Amino acid sequence: MIPNLLDRFKSVGPRSARPSKTIIRASAMLSTAVTIAFVLVACTPDPVPTPPIDVSPLVPTKTPTHPPTYIPEPQTQRVMATAIPASPAQEPTKTPVPPPTETPMPEPTETPVPPPTETPMPEPTETAVPPPTETPMPEPTETAVPPPTETPAPEPTETPVPPLTETPAQEPTETPVPPPTETPTPVPSPDSESEPSTEDENVNYSVATDRTALETLHDATNGANWANNSNWLTDSPIAEWFGVVTDANGRVIEIKLETNGLTGEIPTEIGTLSELQTLSVWGNNLTGEIPPELGNLSNLRSLFLDENQLSGEIPPEIGQLQSLFEFWLSGNQISGEIPPTFCQLTNLSRLLLNDNQFSGNIPAEIGQLENIVVLNLANNRLTGNIPEELGRSSSLEELFINDNQLAGEIPDDLGDLTNLRKFGFANSGIQSCLPRGLSEVPII
Repeated sequence: MIPNLLDRFKSVGPRSARPSKTIIRASAMLSTAVTIAFVLVACTPDPVPTPPIDVSPLVPTKTPTHPPTYIPEPQTQRVMATAIPASPAQEPTKTPVPPPTETPMPEPTETPVPPPTETPMPEPTETAVPPPTETPMPEPTETAVPPPTETPAPEPTETPVPPLTETPAQEPTETPVPPPTETPTPVPSPDSESEPSTEDENVNYSVATDRTALETLHDATNGANWANNSNWLTDSPIAEWFGVVTDANGRVIEIKLETNGLTGEIPTEIGTLSELQTLSVWGNNLTGEIPPELGNLSNLRSLFLDENQLSGEIPPEIGQLQSLFEFWLSGNQISGEIPPTFCQLTNLSRLLLNDNQFSGNIPAEIGQLENIVVLNLANNRLTGNIPEELGRSSSLEELFINDNQLAGEIPDDLGDLTNLRKFGFANSGIQSCLPRGLSEVPII
């Protein structure tokens, strides 16, 4: 191409019309640039084929193929040739540019992806739960409590004892238990002989009744403020309640609550403690009257009601206590006459009625107390004469009639009291000499 341009410059006009130096320099620079371009093309290395990509684990995708790069030939500029006396330029050797080799891209092999294997889940096995076994509850057995009947107690002569011993398995309803007040005398009744046939039932019922009576005593005498109320009103056995003693069957036989801060009145329910032998509530602040229901306690041996503030009269039902051994009532405000029913207390050994407000005469029936040892009637308002019948109480050892308003003389029969050791009659109102038999007895 360059030689052609030079030829054209030679054919253009005369030598006078030569191109300028600038054009010549530009032609030289252009020639140099073209030569450098051919050298670069010849030295360019073949394109490196792109290595195939392993797409086996992926979804096959086609990689686009790049077209071969095409390098255009440089266009020659038109340059005005100058007539330079130079040697003809040699034609440049044209280095053929090899066509780009298209490296065929390997077709991606589609690695089949195995479908996911579904591992069958084992079906849950249902463990059969055995149904709950229903244990049948035993039906409660109802213990029939014989209803109280109003049939009066049969007379001992009308119901002989031998027929009752022939029928020990008598039904409770056939043998009614008479109320204690309907039995004036503690004569053994037929129903008491038939108790062995229903012993368990009676013991259970009586224990429940004893508990109720004790609870009533607690409430009536301000038990919450007692000096000692251990285990009272609890579920503990009543034998563990303070001051309570029971027998082998659980029946209450002793109540010892002396000097324990009891106030209020003695409840009538105390008369339901049929096995009670000792009632000791002395040294408290009990008020009110002595309940007649105490006469129902046929087993009572000791009754200590002294040093309280009891008032009223002695109920005649006290004379029913055939087992009573000692009766202490001193230091109260009991008034009225001494009941003659005391003569029925054949086992009475000690009778202390001093320091009260008794009035009237000393009952002659007291002389019938064959076992009396101590008789204290001091510091009352007694009047009248000393009954001669006192001389029949041969077992009497201590007699106190002092500080009363008696009259008359000391009967000579008192001289027959050979066991008398103490005799108090000072300030009794009697103005006489002592009988011969009392001359050596200490006088108080």
